[in-house]
Amino acid sequence: MRDIVLITVDSVRADHCSFMGYKRETTPFLDKIVKKEGIVFKNAISPGNYTSESMICAFTGDFSHIVPDAPGQKMSPKPWRREISRRTTIAQILAEKGYFTAGFSPNPMTSKYYGFDKGFKYFQDFLKGRDLTPKSPFLRFISNLIKNEEFFIHWENYYQNIINLVKTVKTAKSPLFLWVFLIDTHTPYNCPRYFKKYSSSLDLWEVFFENFIGKNPKPKEKKRINLYDDSIRYVDKFIETLWYDLEDLDLDPVFIIHSDHGEGFGEHGRYGHGEDYFYEENIHIPLLIIGADMKGKVEYPCTLLDLPIVLNKLSNDKISLNDPNELFPNRGWVISKTFDQNWVRIAVRTKEYKYILKHREEFYNLKEDPHEQENKIGEFPELENELRKIAKAELRKEEEILRLRKKVLTLKERGSVI
Repeated sequence: MRDIVLITVDSVRADHCSFMGYKRETTPFLDKIVKKEGIVFKNAISPGNYTSESMICAFTGDFSHIVPDAPGQKMSPKPWRREISRRTTIAQILAEKGYFTAGFSPNPMTSKYYGFDKGFKYFQDFLKGRDLTPKSPFLRFISNLIKNEEFFIHWENYYQNIINLVKTVKTAKSPLFLWVFLIDTHTPYNCPRYFKKYSSSLDLWEVFFENFIGKNPKPKEKKRINLYDDSIRYVDKFIETLWYDLEDLDLDPVFIIHSDHGEGFGEHGRYGHGEDYFYEENIHIPLLIIGADMKGKVEYPCTLLDLPIVLNKLSNDKISLNDPNELFPNRGWVISKTFDQNWVRIAVRTKEYKYILKHREEFYNLKEDPHEQENKIGEFPELENELRKIAKAELRKEEEILRLRKKVLTLKERGSVI
């Protein structure tokens, strides 16, 4: 069985990667390697708007069904632990096949605290405490940023831990499934001073304080982008370093590299990510596979929801894959959605079009209007109707799931369910 390395990079949008055509050279190693032995998925879409949503999809192959802003649930680990506990994770699937499963995640939202260690034989999340909502979060964040600890830890600070783990597994002669979640690209886009090309350390602190004070970040938009592009270059360096170090250890793994969601820089009046943000800057993500004895570009839309299917195929020696288009299911469309206390908000994305249903309907021709500036709802009635049907069928399904869950909770409160 082939060793598998899954690398998740926080908040990276597809159009800021140079292997996807970005004007700056943000991914020099990936630019080079994909030409030799890489598969690039040109229309990969995040199934959710923020980390917890998208990663539970990637890990379990199903949507989260969690209402993050419900009373008492903001940052609470309980609903996520409960959701993961009733599902099978990709780590469990591969562990059952004989893989040694190891995870490294400095992102608090994919930590042991939230239940993401399920199925891993080794898991490191770098959190000093389990309480993510301390009395003084600002002081904690400042301390973490200065010391490069917890959710501001640089990959270099724990890289040797990864290599030591790989050496141990290699001695045991088990196939390896290694997952690394890189958080260096999350706001405030922190990378080491020596690695900066477009930004400065002063830019970092300006953006950091701006986030907490809550002022309009638009005047520093260019500085934000400079920091962001440097942070992407920094994670590209991680991928390059790991690729060659594993090669030196006589390993020949398949690398799967993706982001959990993108990042906005004011294109639709929004900065960052989350909530009901279905525009391309937030849900169009990089996704590529290298080292799988295939290369090419996949044009049809695909989603992280199908990642368990792909990992199962890549780990199965009996399956012969000759065409990259055989990896992800080709439905012709994919879904991204999020939940709030009152409704499910949803987007249906095809290769060239997008239909969004939230407080109003939106429809975009992505080929003619890639930045989604003109809502064309009503101009393509037949296609709109088809995508609307897909969205509403999905909503009906989710509403029924939520209704049944509320019913079960009510019965439990009454003592009618054991």
